[in-house]
Amino acid sequence: MFKHMRIGLRLGIGFGTLLLLLGIMVGVSYQQLRGLDFMINKVVNDRFPKTVQAKEINDAVNLAARANRNIVLSSDPQYIEQQYDRLAQARKQIDHNMKTLQDTGRSEEGKKLLDGLDEAAGPYRELEEEYLDLVKSEKRDQALQLLMGKLSKAQGQYMESVEALIRFQTEQVHEAGKEADDMTSAAVKLVVALAAGAFLLGLGFAV
Repeated sequence: MFKHMRIGLRLGIGFGTLLLLLGIMVGVSYQQLRGLDFMINKVVNDRFPKTVQAKEINDAVNLAARANRNIVLSSDPQYIEQQYDRLAQARKQIDHNMKTLQDTGRSEEGKKLLDGLDEAAGPYRELEEEYLDLVKSEKRDQALQLLMGKLSKAQGQYMESVEALIRFQTEQVHEAGKEADDMTSAAVKLVVALAAGAFLLGLGFAV
């Protein structure tokens, strides 16, 4: 087809076509890199920090549980005071992370899980306050009964809500990573196909 054309025309058409394919390759690469950058930013600045914040809530709830237990088991005033400080720090961490997650929540699933966590936190906090009042009133037996009964059950429900949130956020990170991987694979395949097409087209003009 091309061998009957004048050499100048063949070169002009071939060069123009190669430039067009090169432009397409550059455009595709740019768009895919922008998409990849978006996905990386989503993981680094949104989904992974939320996973960390959810795990910090989990750690803080566990810290509060240990402090509550130590408060009633110890008779050392200085040690008990330290446990109250740890409990206050744990609550502050939980409240801060909850507010951050609620302010930055976007998905309906995430918001639903946060609402569930908030609902589980309410009864737990109320029972915790009741327990601490009993400790301060030196009603140790009643405090232990509440700690091992209703408060322990409320804590278990609270922890289940926290763990559900952690699982969701972890899945979100994995999902974003898979999307980035799929985007990269698709871009590579398209660029290779365009490069192969350019090579074959150039070979066709050459012969």
